Amino acid sequence: MRILFAEPNAIINWSYGSVLQDHGHVVLGPAQTTSEALGVAATAMPLHLALVEVDLADGAWTGWLLARELRDRWSVPTLFFTTRKPAELPP
Repeated sequence: MRILFAEPNAIINWSYGSVLQDHGHVVLGPAQTTSEALGVAATAMPLHLALVEVDLADGAWTGWLLARELRDRWSVPTLFFTTRKPAELPP
């Protein structure tokens, strides 16, 4: 599976990326911002999945914006992860 990984923390990028690669996936990125992720996506098609932190380096909640662009442009599904508390997430 070809997976775009978008996360602003370099240590998390490395550790999650390594685990995914160890399980046979092709990890594209890492990308720390929305524009970096869209740049990777534009040159790395086909993508099967995007793993996206809710808060990328370019601002709070930018992961949601990235997911919308990935869906609208290329129909790429997104799985979110975050360190936010559940009460901080939208319903």
